[in-house]
Amino acid sequence: MRTAAAISVVEAHKRYGRTQALRGVSLTVVPGEVRGLIGENGAGKSTLVKILSGAIPADSGDVLVQERPARFHNPKDALRAGIATIYQHRSLIPHLSVLENVELGREQVVGRLPLLRRRANESTWLALEAVELAAKAHAGVGSLSTHEQQLVAIARALSWEASVVIFDEPTVGLTLHEVEQLFRVIERLRQRETAVIYVTHRFFELNRLADSVTVMRDGEVVATLAKKDATEDRLVESMSPGSTSVARQPATERPNSRDTKVVLSISEARCSDDTFREVDFDVHAGEIVAVTGLADSGATEFCESIVGVRSMKAIGFVLADRQVKGGSPAEVLDAGIGYIPRDRSRRGLLGSMAIGQTVTISSLHRLSWPGIIRFRSDAQTARVWLDKLAVKREDERLPMQALSGGNQQRVLIARALATRPKVLVCEDPTDGVDTAGREHIYRVLRDAADAGIPVVLSTTDLSEILRLASRCVVFRSGVVHTELHAPHLDEDAILAALFGQSIRKTGQ
Repeated sequence: MRTAAAISVVEAHKRYGRTQALRGVSLTVVPGEVRGLIGENGAGKSTLVKILSGAIPADSGDVLVQERPARFHNPKDALRAGIATIYQHRSLIPHLSVLENVELGREQVVGRLPLLRRRANESTWLALEAVELAAKAHAGVGSLSTHEQQLVAIARALSWEASVVIFDEPTVGLTLHEVEQLFRVIERLRQRETAVIYVTHRFFELNRLADSVTVMRDGEVVATLAKKDATEDRLVESMSPGSTSVARQPATERPNSRDTKVVLSISEARCSDDTFREVDFDVHAGEIVAVTGLADSGATEFCESIVGVRSMKAIGFVLADRQVKGGSPAEVLDAGIGYIPRDRSRRGLLGSMAIGQTVTISSLHRLSWPGIIRFRSDAQTARVWLDKLAVKREDERLPMQALSGGNQQRVLIARALATRPKVLVCEDPTDGVDTAGREHIYRVLRDAADAGIPVVLSTTDLSEILRLASRCVVFRSGVVHTELHAPHLDEDAILAALFGQSIRKTGQ
């Protein structure tokens, strides 16, 4: 007996000016299926998601929900039809509570006066329990972590009893623990016979979750593969014919830099909220050192403290033989620490700022005299770094919001390197970036290290650690649990350290 499709797209076309974003795209997902959607930046994934979510209309083609034609004029129409979309950047209202955000747009009134009912709907509580967030129902959304805000958005979709949930790069900026929690929620959706469309650039997530994977290239669907056939090699070849899988490329042997000069030295560091304590940390010239840990391990908080996002007390904080006062991002930037933040929407970007200005805004002290910006130098500097990072753009004067997420990330890396940092701190630098883009960023980071700029890599992506780092510092329970050095740095050793198994410090 044939299973009725939860959602179908039939011959969808979409054009933006001269750009043909979609060329006759067709896609069908059945209830209880998790369909992976993958493709390089510009392949058409975002345009397809926007059409399914009601954000934009297709020029031609049909969307069918439960095999019935659907017409969406806005995202609320799609939500009423049972299609919920969870974006990287959640559309939540920070000053409202979790409950209020989940029920927004569905508030019930009592009597004739438009007074909101104080008691939440039963469906709201069930949705919050499903995402393990019922205990924080009355907390303000603005006080939640990025992952918890994502769970609020998922709860809102569940409370609307969505038959289709679309996830757009949902693990960007999440810790390993948070990723696992998200996977549990998606598994519950599968068990409820909810259809899931899962957009990602991370192959291991597709291997864990997807029943099948659809590959897009140049606005077209070029392949739909069953789970057993969706190997990394097949996916990479489908996305970009002639490319070689990341997994098949030999990892570059990075030299052990412990004999080179210490560029950054922090001793007996403690966070003001005690999330980490008694941390000694040295970084050497030419080194790429990874810092990782599970949720609440202190790893993320420690890296944020280095760049002044969090308050840190330390007996010593020395950068290039100079004592650093720290205390704010502006002070550490002035001292020579470049920063690529994990959450680019909150800490990295001003969407309305021009692309070129975003690159040079942290370097204006070198591009102005006396207090007057030299616009020719400013524009030239922007173009040099945008070209180095291969940022695809029509004009440097366009706003940042005109770029794809992957290209926005490259702009942030260009901005950090344009400051000529003495140390570069990167948080998940390839989140939301396609396969080819990741390889380019890896080369840029290696080139920086080879030029003597040490890189501190804060990431939960084990493959990234193995590709780039010669040393990995693993945090657990607020302290440094283990340091692993090449050639003993491997996935099993990192996982063992993350989960608290005793390992001696290797490679020393």
